Amino acid sequence: MSDQFPPSPGTPENSGTPENSGTPENPYGAPNPYGSPDQYGVPAPGGYGVPAPGGYGLPAHQAPAYAHWIKRVAAQLIDQLVAGIVSFPYIIGYMMYTVRAADSSQVDPTTGMTTVTATPNGLEIGLMVVGGLIGLAFIIWNVLIRQGKTGQTIGKSALGITLISEQSGQPMGALMCFVRQLAHIFDSLVCYLGWVWPLWDAKRQTFADKIMNTVVVEKR
Repeated sequence: MSDQFPPSPGTPENSGTPENSGTPENPYGAPNPYGSPDQYGVPAPGGYGVPAPGGYGLPAHQAPAYAHWIKRVAAQLIDQLVAGIVSFPYIIGYMMYTVRAADSSQVDPTTGMTTVTATPNGLEIGLMVVGGLIGLAFIIWNVLIRQGKTGQTIGKSALGITLISEQSGQPMGALMCFVRQLAHIFDSLVCYLGWVWPLWDAKRQTFADKIMNTVVVEKR
C-alpha cells in the first residue's frame, strides 16, 4: 500500500507541476486568453485605440486631381464639333439659301446698301428645321442627360475628365446640369472673365462652378 494520502477534495492532482502552477496574476494556471502574461493583455493590431495599418489613421478625404483648363477647352470643342456633324442638314439648308441670296442681292448705287430679294424655299427651310431639331436633341442628351448621369459629355469622356458635385463627389443630375448651363451667363460677364478663371483658380473652377459647387476632375 502507498504511504501517500489521497489528494484533498478540490485540489488539482498535478498542482505541483510547472505547467499548472499559478501566478499572482493567474492563480489557477489557466492559459491567458489574451496571449500575454500581462493581466490586461495586449490589444491586437487594429483593436481598441490602435489604428490598423492603412486603416482609420488615413485622411478621410483626398484632394482630387482637378482637370486642366486646356483639357476643358478641348472637350468643349469636341462637343461642338460633334453637334455640328449631327446637325449637318441645317448647315446644308443654310448654305443653299446663302448662295441664292448672294445671287439675288442688289446694291443701291446711291446709298450703297445691299438688298436681298431671295427668301428661303421649302427645301431649305425643311433642312434647317430638321437639322436644328437634331442638334438641339443632341445637346440635351449630351450636356444634360449624359453628363448629368455620368459626369461626362462626349468631349469630356474623350479627354478623361469628369464633372462632379464638390459636396457629394457624384454626377449632379440632368436638372442641375441645366441650371449650371444657365449659370454660365455669369462666366460671360465682364469680358468673359469667368471662362478663363480656371487658369489661376486653386480648384480650376469657372464662376458657374463656384455658384453650383461643382468641379471638373481627372477621371477616377
